[in-house]
Amino acid sequence: MRFVVIGHQSTVVIDGGTGPLTMRYPTPAGLMTDVAYALGNLHQGVETTIVWPTDPGPIFTGREAMRDLIIAHGWKTQATEGGWFTCTGPGMVHLCVAEWVNQDDPMIHGPGLDSGIAYRLRDWHARMGAHYRHTPGVAAHVSMRAVNLTKGVKWAPYRDHSALPIWEPPAAITPLSYRARNMSLLTEPLSTWDTRTAHLAALAAVELPRGPLTNTGPDPIGPGYVRWTVARTDLPWWMKTLLPAADRQGCRWTGRATAALVDGYRPIEIIDSWTAPGGRLLRKWAEQLRDYANEGEHGGPIAKRAYTEAVGLFATRTGAIQRRDWHHLVIDEANASTLRRIARVESIGLLPQVVNVDSITYAGEWSPGPWAGLNDLLGVGPNMGNLRFEGTKQ
Repeated sequence: MRFVVIGHQSTVVIDGGTGPLTMRYPTPAGLMTDVAYALGNLHQGVETTIVWPTDPGPIFTGREAMRDLIIAHGWKTQATEGGWFTCTGPGMVHLCVAEWVNQDDPMIHGPGLDSGIAYRLRDWHARMGAHYRHTPGVAAHVSMRAVNLTKGVKWAPYRDHSALPIWEPPAAITPLSYRARNMSLLTEPLSTWDTRTAHLAALAAVELPRGPLTNTGPDPIGPGYVRWTVARTDLPWWMKTLLPAADRQGCRWTGRATAALVDGYRPIEIIDSWTAPGGRLLRKWAEQLRDYANEGEHGGPIAKRAYTEAVGLFATRTGAIQRRDWHHLVIDEANASTLRRIARVESIGLLPQVVNVDSITYAGEWSPGPWAGLNDLLGVGPNMGNLRFEGTKQ
């Protein structure tokens, strides 16, 4: 593999894996706008990423013009909404015009210019097993497939509208959302804990179906959706308030992770299910992403964008992995993790004021002394799966 960043003054080339081999040489005259030279000479027969970090000049007048220019030189490509072009021909080149990439992309617009971009691209490939391209979410899907998660995985089993069309799942599982009605009357400060690293842990822990779901009635055979009811009426606050609303028969649709959590507090009866054999298909990939996030200053921001965008892209019709059921079940696993923490805190008489997709907020001023027990119940710590204390506001 090879990573090339073409600047006005110099060109940076990094070959190989994690070794320090770096070549920097003056940019030849005209190379800044010479697409033919970049495609024909810089890749040298290996898969290559080439980035122009600054505006290369008036020859690149737009994405369609760039596509036509690439095709004119004998390569195949398609115009995209961003600044990336995957070009196939004598080799494979991922071509990027940084000026056309969103400014919030931490890979392309992170600290440093030529060498900074090149090393970030190299480090992503070394850890995640695939070239970065387009966005953190798209790159995440490509790397998931490159990791070869497990044999028998169907990346888009519902394209042909099989037993359970992916666009008509039995339930739309959404992130937890709650805001206390007395918020405007509170005089206490509010302390917030960030749950996003726990969501990365959910990717490692969640059990996902390999292939399409089938109706398995009251006897689920693997991960998927379950419809259940609970006979007891003495439900804790979090069950009554944070779970999906019951239907007219008193039943709720959730993933199996949330159903198992509820069953641990109040026995449930499963009425119906859509499930399939599976396992922790994303565990290896999530652990690789965790290790990448802990490497250097740039890993964390890129990793956070990668896993949040990847989960969202599961629910699209155009991604490299089209699994809306995976989208829902990852959310269900994250919901179950958050609910478990809230239930532990409820056991000492505290209820949250705000619960949303990436944080939990309680009334009170945080300090190491009186709140130490709360941190233990919430699972605060430095590791993947732990919450982070975000701060206190009046």
